[in-house]
Amino acid sequence: MAQQKQPSDLLEKFVVRMPDGMRDRIAEAAQKEMRTMNGQINFMLQKALDARGDEHDNRNT
Repeated sequence: MAQQKQPSDLLEKFVVRMPDGMRDRIAEAAQKEMRTMNGQINFMLQKALDARGDEHDNRNT
């Protein structure tokens, strides 16, 4: 029987290489904010894009 796709299977994935210590800093921030690492990274990226005033906002597409 074929396995049913999970919602996360439909999301785009991207591998990121991080400098030493960055993963630990993100993990600590995620724990304080009660988010997953993935959720924290998405939150931080969105915040950075919002601060730029990026005109290509894809959140609602």
